[in-house]
Amino acid sequence: MMLAAAPLAAIALAAIWPSVAGLSAASSAPVEAQTNEPSVWLAEIGAAAASAGSGPAPVALLPLAMAPMGAPDRPADLTATLPIVRVSDRGWIGEPGDSLAPNTPYAARLAEPPAIERNLPLYPDTSRRLALTAGELRLVNGDGALDALAGDWSVAGRRVVLRRGPHRRPLHAPLTEFSQVADLRAAGAASGTTRLAVPLRPAAVELNVPVCGLYAGTGGLEGPSTLAGQFKARLYGLKRNVEPVLIDAGLLLYQLHDGPLQQVLAVRDKGVALTTGGDVASYAALASATVASGTYKTCLAAGLLRVGATPSLLTGDDRGCGDAGR
Repeated sequence: MMLAAAPLAAIALAAIWPSVAGLSAASSAPVEAQTNEPSVWLAEIGAAAASAGSGPAPVALLPLAMAPMGAPDRPADLTATLPIVRVSDRGWIGEPGDSLAPNTPYAARLAEPPAIERNLPLYPDTSRRLALTAGELRLVNGDGALDALAGDWSVAGRRVVLRRGPHRRPLHAPLTEFSQVADLRAAGAASGTTRLAVPLRPAAVELNVPVCGLYAGTGGLEGPSTLAGQFKARLYGLKRNVEPVLIDAGLLLYQLHDGPLQQVLAVRDKGVALTTGGDVASYAALASATVASGTYKTCLAAGLLRVGATPSLLTGDDRGCGDAGR
């Protein structure tokens, strides 16, 4: 059911965006168990992390992460000192005696209740995990009080907590009667003018981090400019017919693993075995070494390989990290 926003009052931005700590999570009952009395939605953009033992466990809508690993689209470090934006769909303020939110206003700036979708796979050939698709918050901004949110990418990655509870008059229900419906993350900056849209994603997006480092393309171990932004090689356990990454064409120097490598078992050029010329201790030693044609040298400490002649197709059998010598 869609609920219309209450008439917008002239409220200063400071009243809905105080630089104070977020409220602790508290929930007394699941949303489904609440009565049919009118309800009010509360949203906290930039809510602080809930402290341990602050109240009953919230109603969770958070599945396991399903997205493949990739580069995150959020700031690496989110400070706890950023201000919190508190809004609601009907207008709500904690009563003076509210134990969790005394005199704390949530301005009537939600244009509509937030939409949250959950997808349960039905076909046996699809993933059996429950998927949460979070939509967006639509904020009323006719007076421009929330203009600071528009285009501000510091919003990306911040915690967004949604609560739902009874709407009562003349005294508001205490925050302890509100259920935490979802714990989400802002997916980017707010967009719009008179109405702002804040995109939301599941909190599991914080697990969406890169496994491998990226080549800077500045030479040496960072490779040439053509490799800039590409993932560095990672090798775990025993792997055969590995094609190494050429990081210095002039030196015929390749990388097998971004870090220490346990062992290079064999190196082949289009199937023809090359002869080992030994191992050196560092990248600098390998770069300055003399490597004869038909041979190769390694730097296991840096996961590197160098050959003595331009190969047609270089492959090898290598033992990377996390393998005890099987």
